[in-house]
Amino acid sequence: MLGYTLLSEKEYIGYYTARSIVAILSIMMAVVTVIIAPKTSSFKRIICFLNRYIIPYSLFMLIMCLYSLIAYHYEMGDLYKVVLPYLFVYLAYPISYIFYQKKSMRKLMMKIAVLVIGILILKTISWYLYNFQEMVVFERLLFEYDKWFRNGLQRVNSGYLVGIVTVFLFAEGSIGIKKIYYYSMVAFIIFFLACVSAYRFQVITTCLVCAVVYYFYEGENKKSFFRRVLLFFLIIVLFISEPVQNLISSFAVSQSGIGYSTLVRLMNIQHYFKLMFDRVAVLGLGFIAKDNASSLALMSYNGSEIFWLEDVGILGGFFRFGIFSIFLYGYPFYHAIAICKTLKNNNRLNLRPIAFGITTYMIVSCIVLNMFDGQRSFDVPFYIAILAYLKYCTYSNTQGNNFHILAKE
Repeated sequence: MLGYTLLSEKEYIGYYTARSIVAILSIMMAVVTVIIAPKTSSFKRIICFLNRYIIPYSLFMLIMCLYSLIAYHYEMGDLYKVVLPYLFVYLAYPISYIFYQKKSMRKLMMKIAVLVIGILILKTISWYLYNFQEMVVFERLLFEYDKWFRNGLQRVNSGYLVGIVTVFLFAEGSIGIKKIYYYSMVAFIIFFLACVSAYRFQVITTCLVCAVVYYFYEGENKKSFFRRVLLFFLIIVLFISEPVQNLISSFAVSQSGIGYSTLVRLMNIQHYFKLMFDRVAVLGLGFIAKDNASSLALMSYNGSEIFWLEDVGILGGFFRFGIFSIFLYGYPFYHAIAICKTLKNNNRLNLRPIAFGITTYMIVSCIVLNMFDGQRSFDVPFYIAILAYLKYCTYSNTQGNNFHILAKE
């Protein structure tokens, strides 16, 4: 799922085949986890948190599938391809079980971080050789999204779990002893987002998340005070600097170049709001995709322009699911904020940097980068599993138990 299947020159496992394998395994592992999981009250607390989200989620998806079948006359195979990314959420069960068994998220997340950094390095090499040396290496990885250019350079998508991994790496750098090692990996991720994928909003969000994690890093009171003052000062200097001002101004629709993408998004939002009102789409527009003629007609504007729901972030989820989106996004957002409020004055565990970092990235990034989109859907089970484990840890902490998020084992 991270992109390693795209390294070979020949396609051995197709795009939808790979996703289908992950989706089917996610469902199977979820069932097995519920069956074999310990029947202790502590783990039941985690399972209950997951069930309260995933069971209604499953019912909503079933309703939207039926609605889309009737409204757009989908072939079952085509609808299955559209729904695939929404099946990854079941992976939250086995991920939560691993966290619970290890009494820490560190082991699993650090292994995933190595895989994420590894694929980003390979993507960077491919990007550099193509744009500056006119050499094509890892062609399928490089052209995963064909004709995706900015400033005359081919862009490469960062892929799954980058934001979540950044939070853990930066927190580990703040808490652990190998600061340079972890901070270097975070710096590389920011470089990748700024230059290789050239995603302005994601760069700003990642920098904001790093600032939040650093702010809530626990230490001695005096040192903590000076860290926060220094951080506040650096943020002010950063935002008044010329490069950042140029970056922010690039979002303006008056810019003839890359600001045009902002104008397209505004037209996109207007287009779908009009469709929602015209169709009185309380349940949203359902699963629409360009491979279906009926839904493609809704996505088209002036007969040639196609407006993608993926381009308008969380509003794309609202246009697709209507009132259902209140629960789909509201449940994780509400509980993430509630966990942060609980931990605000809690200095006993190393929970705050992760909790505030994950919450910030999940909510802020979702404004423009919808977490249920195909490019980010694999992040959702990790969000839900992390929240379930954090909620369990905060409860255990109030009961006098000591569970660590990043403690060395």
